[in-house]
Amino acid sequence: MKIKKSDIKAIIKEVIEEKQLNESPSGKVKIKKEKYSWGIFRLIEVGMDFSIPIHPEHWNKIEKDVINIEGGGTTKFKDETRTVWTVSARPSSGIRFKSNTGVVNITADQVERLK
Repeated sequence: MKIKKSDIKAIIKEVIEEKQLNESPSGKVKIKKEKYSWGIFRLIEVGMDFSIPIHPEHWNKIEKDVINIEGGGTTKFKDETRTVWTVSARPSSGIRFKSNTGVVNITADQVERLK
């Protein structure tokens, strides 16, 4: 049986994504909130790897489409760096942010700090 190059690429991509999930422990994640006249700006910093800037309109969408839905949902937003983030509920509670920049799981406690 011959393995296709596209199959190998797909397997490598899955392994890298899984590795990224396992390499972003909650101890490495910093949550910051700052109040401005235009609303609350949230920032999730994942060590030196990447940051996720979340403006009020993005947070409102996350709350509406992911956090406040029983069983969780999924939404997307584009941040100021033009990175598109997919935000989804995690079965074990909390939420996951995923983009081509990286993947991070935010625990339920961290989600509460973002509110």
